[in-house]
Amino acid sequence: MKEFVISEAQVETAILVGLITQTQDERKTKEYLDELEFLAETAGATVVKRFTQKLPAANSVTYVGKGKLEEIKEYISLLENSSLSVLEIEKEDGTKIHLEKEHPAQQIFNASPIGAYQPTATDAPAPAPVQPQAPAAQSAAPEEDTKTVNAPIVGVFYAASAPGKAPFAPVGKKVSKGSTVCIIEAMKCMNEIQAEDDYEIVEVLVKDGDLVEYGQPLFKVK
Repeated sequence: MKEFVISEAQVETAILVGLITQTQDERKTKEYLDELEFLAETAGATVVKRFTQKLPAANSVTYVGKGKLEEIKEYISLLENSSLSVLEIEKEDGTKIHLEKEHPAQQIFNASPIGAYQPTATDAPAPAPVQPQAPAAQSAAPEEDTKTVNAPIVGVFYAASAPGKAPFAPVGKKVSKGSTVCIIEAMKCMNEIQAEDDYEIVEVLVKDGDLVEYGQPLFKVK
């Protein structure tokens, strides 16, 4: 008697990586990734993630292979286990990794159901009469000319070089251009963030050990 063994077919998965260089812009890279995703799905594979790398030129060291899979998994895990929607990391060799979470289309489009009642200008209530505001008891003091120092990468903020050490940039300290103001840890790499100008620290906007996003204000300075 013949025996028949029924095995469940395995689904192939794929991670797509696009390269943005001086000769290939982000738009062209996206077109290539869209085409690759279509070909992968046509072949029966499921695309689980796609992201881009920004490099001056193509470099085979950064291509995805057996030695890069663990690194890619760490990047994906860091993004998916956080509240961030965008993750951008610049490595010591100048390589920039950019990841974005994909959002369902219904969160962007069709905000109101089809056929739902939409108020018109005639349905809007008449505006309430404007009441004259009483003069302020005391005019507020003019705000000083301040600006913010923002996080250049995503990671964990550290105000000092080690626990118990004095912070690099406490409130009131006058910082010189090129001096270290904090450390941001990204992918187990300690990145010293340096001042781009001379300024005085007015306020520290984050706490030691906070996870900061790309572009998040860290200090208020003047």
